[in-house]
Amino acid sequence: MTSIYNVYRYHPYINEYMELVESGKIQSCKEQKQLMKLVRETLDDQNVYLDVQAIEDSVNVPAPITR
Repeated sequence: MTSIYNVYRYHPYINEYMELVESGKIQSCKEQKQLMKLVRETLDDQNVYLDVQAIEDSVNVPAPITR
């Protein structure tokens, strides 16, 4: 049986966005494409911490307030 899974270097949302920009699968300006190098260098720094919960919270739509 073959197991297929994704290995993410940063976070799935970050990896996916960077891949889409770099591959041209989403429309982006030249500055966004140039920025990917800086983002990778920054995220590869051993002193950089990714708050996974903050990333997850930022993409989740909050439930409507009921009164």
